[in-house]
Amino acid sequence: MNKICLTLCMLLTLVLWTGCQRQEAAEEKPQQGIKQEEQEEKVPSDVELVKEIDANIEEIMEKERRIEDIFMGAGLATAPNAPYEPDENGQCFVPVTDGEINTLQALRDLTEEVFTPEYAQQQFYQGAFEGTYPRYREEDGKLCIDIGVGGALDKQWAPDTLDILKIDGNRMTVTVDYMNYQSLRRSQIQFVKTEEGLRIDAMEEVGL
Repeated sequence: MNKICLTLCMLLTLVLWTGCQRQEAAEEKPQQGIKQEEQEEKVPSDVELVKEIDANIEEIMEKERRIEDIFMGAGLATAPNAPYEPDENGQCFVPVTDGEINTLQALRDLTEEVFTPEYAQQQFYQGAFEGTYPRYREEDGKLCIDIGVGGALDKQWAPDTLDILKIDGNRMTVTVDYMNYQSLRRSQIQFVKTEEGLRIDAMEEVGL
């Protein structure tokens, strides 16, 4: 009899435990559903993306032009007739005079207000910060530029020519025209919506 009672008690305990587990699982499912809904809400709708790009395209492209000039054009300003001495590679580095962009990190931060870090690395950093002949480097905690490198950048974007080609989730592909030395050009640009806002993740020139 004692064995039967003990067995019944064990069965009852097992049934109760199984019921509790099922109840806990049932309670967790709605929570998982809520989390999934919250994640889905983070993906903007096509209408939201269009409104955001329309409201910010002029500012973004003006910043893009400035950053392109910093890396591929005239570069950051230096003091007139700043003294310099060629290094072992023949490069002549002098401090930049910009009060805000005075470190490599500050220049990265400015660049990544417009571009994704991955695209910035590919398009700018690997040539300007790395390798045997970088354009920018820090000396004694100050951002310096090789004054032997540089050129003019005559580029003017026409944001009103924006044409949306494709929207895929949080990515949008567009074309925007620009003038380059009085020659009309067109660029295909991929924007991505990040937590910080819109960022350029790809650019290439395309035919008109």
